[in-house]
Amino acid sequence: MLNKYKVTGLDTSLVDLKDYDNCKFIKTNFCNYDKTNYNMIYSSFTFHSISNEHQEIFLKSITKAGTYLCIETRSDKDIIALNIIYFSFFSRY
Repeated sequence: MLNKYKVTGLDTSLVDLKDYDNCKFIKTNFCNYDKTNYNMIYSSFTFHSISNEHQEIFLKSITKAGTYLCIETRSDKDIIALNIIYFSFFSRY
């Protein structure tokens, strides 16, 4: 992906994240962030940790036709992950 794509990372982290040539970070809530300028949205280990209400807000905020949505989540059916991952109180399963 190096210099092939422009990437915007959204995070509410208290840590200052360093921008790179093709990647910038913005401290913001990803649920209602304006996504109209993006062709692909990738959500890594976030969707399962928000409420149903925030999931609806997130999904409804993707308004541009043809936008790809990729969601990476945990599963309570993954035996290996269940043995090694600590599930926080934010997980909804």
